[in-house]
Amino acid sequence: MPDVNQMAAGGLADRMMGPPQGEQAVDPAIVEQFRGHLAEALKIITSDPNVMGAVVQDIQGFVMTIKQFAEMGAGGGQPPQGPPQG
Repeated sequence: MPDVNQMAAGGLADRMMGPPQGEQAVDPAIVEQFRGHLAEALKIITSDPNVMGAVVQDIQGFVMTIKQFAEMGAGGGQPPQGPPQG
């Protein structure tokens, strides 16, 4: 199993090196706190297949919502109609 702390860090370590122009740097203490919280969450999520399935569904829903907002912002048109596809 991969190191949970490495997984939790994701791109945050890169952000500490230098934020994108116009953004503030991420405080290393916040990154460490986030790693701890995410590591605990991952332990809970991966301990039960039912929990993992529910989390995956939630993430898929979040992704669809983000895609819809991105399409609305980029196209400036009407929001997608009907239930999310996926």
